[in-house]
Formats: sequence, structure tokens, C-alpha cells
Amino acid sequence: MMAGFIRYSAIALLVVTNFAQASVELRIMGPGGDRRVSLPDGSRLADALLLPDVQAPGYNPCGSISTPALDDQLQTAKQALLARLDTLYYQLVADSQSEMAMAVKQLKQQLDKQLQHGAIRVSLDPDRLRIRQAENLLLSGEYRLYLPSCKPELMLLGAVHSPGPQPLVAGQRLADYLKHDVLQPWADASWAWYLDGRHEAKQIGTDYWNSKHREAAAGAVLFVGFDEDVLPDGYGDINQAIVTALQQGMGTQP
Repeated sequence: MMAGFIRYSAIALLVVTNFAQASVELRIMGPGGDRRVSLPDGSRLADALLLPDVQAPGYNPCGSISTPALDDQLQTAKQALLARLDTLYYQLVADSQSEMAMAVKQLKQQLDKQLQHGAIRVSLDPDRLRIRQAENLLLSGEYRLYLPSCKPELMLLGAVHSPGPQPLVAGQRLADYLKHDVLQPWADASWAWYLDGRHEAKQIGTDYWNSKHREAAAGAVLFVGFDEDVLPDGYGDINQAIVTALQQGMGTQP
């Protein structure tokens, strides 16, 4: 306990005494507002996660860390994706597929809200980083640490009737969130993409013949894509484009 307190105090002292000479600038963004702190050269991610401004609210499983460059890259990719969805919307309207067009428009609005910043694919659990030093990122330059409110919810996106946050149900499989007429007629009824908000992006089975028992984590996303057979020519890759953008925004791996 005393050793932990000494380390905690030492980090806070380093932040103050090395502000002018620091090579690492960290912007902490959360429900309480934005705070900027400075870390000395040689600091690692675990050091940043032990700062008072980060430790006070406790470990946030929905948190992520990014850089201005990654945030800019995501915004560029996001605008390109939204432009494609906008074109798809007007094409569906022209083809008299108004209901599917509205679904595309709604998905575009969801992604506009969901894709706010990039993320580095790394754990923000300080205990894990202390054990797995290879994952303890050496910091250099400017970073943004995002600590949003983390509710016990699963974000449902895509070709579903009621997209948005869904309360987590203990013991419920991922596929169960898509039962009871949740899917739209043009949805891919057998597969969805699960992104857990930390490390993994995985295509999962959602039909009776291919689903497995797997529960959702808080802050995760379940994306239901469009059936490629009903998409216009030139849009067969739109589901993967959406998943790729979500991966950029969550720091998850393929």
C-alpha cells in the first residue's frame, strides 16, 4: 500500500516539476470536462493511467487513448464513409426503395455520432500493463485520453428496427439481442460484427445454426450489416467499410 502511495505521489510530483521540459502532453477528456497534464520524457502509458485525474473516477472499461493525428485520420475516413452512405441513400430513393433508404439515412446519423475520435489498440488497465510490460506504451508527443461515461449497455447499429443503446442482460448471448423481429428485411440475418471496445472485432453467427454463447461487454458495439444481395452495384463492400471505420474509432483489431 505504501509503495503504491509513494509511486502515485512521485508521478504527481513529476508532472508539476517537469511541466516546462516535458515531452508528453496529455489531454484528459471526460464527463467532468477537459484537463491537460504534462509528463516527463520516458513516461509510459501506465504512468499516465496512475495520474490523479485518471485514478479518481476509477478504471473505465469504455476509455480509449488517441493522438491528434489518429483523430484527424478517423474524421477523414468518416467523411468519406458518410458521403458514400449519402450517395447510397439517394440511389435507393431513385430505385423506389424508400424504407431501405431511410434505414441507410438512420445508420449514417448513428455513425456520425459514434465515430468521434480515433484510438490506439492498447489496454487501459494499469494492472494489466504492469504485468505485460510489452504492452506498456512508451509515450512521446501529444495524446488524448477519452474517459466517457460507461453504462452497462450494448450499442446496436445497422439494419435493425430499434438501433441505439441496449441494456446488458446478464447471461444473455449476443445473438439474443437480435431476436423478436429486431432485424430489418434487408439485414444479413446470419452474421453480425461484434466490437468489444477494447481489443476485438469479430464476425459472429447470429442464426440458430451458427451462434455460440457469448456475452457482451459494456460499451461494445453489435453491428448488423446489409445483405449484399440487396445492395446496388458498387456497394458490396459497404459493410466492411463501416466495420473498418468502427475499428478505427475503437482501437480494435480485425
